[in-house]
Amino acid sequence: MQGSAKEGLIRGVQEKLDEERSIGIENATLALIEGGVKEQKIVDLLTKYWNLRPSEAKWYYEEMKNK
Repeated sequence: MQGSAKEGLIRGVQEKLDEERSIGIENATLALIEGGVKEQKIVDLLTKYWNLRPSEAKWYYEEMKNK
């Protein structure tokens, strides 16, 4: 496989993996919100289990609570 074609394939796969991960985080966040879990606990859990920075976890929480 040519270098640029291989790089393009790898980039496409990585983008799909990132998208699937984001969907998983969104679904987990929505489930916790619907389950009545408090905001700080959700942020803590997202940080722990999804290896997010607290600011990223807070962003997901804010985005999902408005859905």
